[in-house]
Amino acid sequence: MSGSTPSDAQGGPAPRSDAAPGGALLRSARDAALAKLARARTALRQLRDREEIEWQRGYIKALEEMLAVQGLSARASRRVATSIPVEIARPGTPTRGTGTISELSTAGCRLTTALALADRDLVELSFHLPGVVQPIVASAAVVRSTRIEDLTTTVFAFRDLTLAVADALAGFLARPQPSARG
Repeated sequence: MSGSTPSDAQGGPAPRSDAAPGGALLRSARDAALAKLARARTALRQLRDREEIEWQRGYIKALEEMLAVQGLSARASRRVATSIPVEIARPGTPTRGTGTISELSTAGCRLTTALALADRDLVELSFHLPGVVQPIVASAAVVRSTRIEDLTTTVFAFRDLTLAVADALAGFLARPQPSARG
């Protein structure tokens, strides 16, 4: 066999059954944690009152951290810490704003802006990736938005990316990234 490991459906390397005793245990622990994470995320989406769901966000974070300690990821796509200026527009409205992307993946991004955004809002994001000539223009839906004083931290899921945009994001994310955090 070559030095590569097979990938599972979640994007991380699948444990090799012949690698070490307990490989099946690692796989079953991961599967159990992923199932709990999926149930918690479903429950979180079903609740409307933000005060009631804070404990569930903490539970999801704890499950994700448990997987990370084991060297596993619940995410389908790798995230990269960044600091990229972004322009935000709501299609069909005069609403415009700017912000800064702090995390980027091929599936979406996290950004901070002064623009008030609500869950499920649809927007168009426009930004330049370092080393990429063409601007990235992507439709996105708000997955989660938290407003504290004058700033909104928002997580977006990209929608209907063009092949060129998807390739540009994948190429950028595949490059070694300098540490964005001190």
